[in-house]
Amino acid sequence: MTVSISPAPSPSYNQNDLLIWALFLCDGATNWTDVETLYLKAFEIGPASLGWRTRPDIPDYKKCAKALQSVEDPSRSNRFGLIAKRDRYSRMLTPQGIEWCVKYESELLRIY
Repeated sequence: MTVSISPAPSPSYNQNDLLIWALFLCDGATNWTDVETLYLKAFEIGPASLGWRTRPDIPDYKKCAKALQSVEDPSRSNRFGLIAKRDRYSRMLTPQGIEWCVKYESELLRIY
């Protein structure tokens, strides 16, 4: 049985794509990654909508957590199934998530 790969990344900034790409950059293809590490990496490469309203230079934990919940919700994300959850604080890319990041690496590097 062949699993189809998720659609191509959005051509512009997108939190779902950003979190998956950030997890890839945090070595989430081979290791369980703490969500706080993931949030900091996502903020580092795409701070546009993950910062505080009054201090855009500081990552907002709630915004980051909400973005991750969106990726993990099958009713809200066409990226569902690309991230595995071990417990409250640990995430890793699934084989499909790794494949997606590798396939779209050049587009993701251009966007982020």
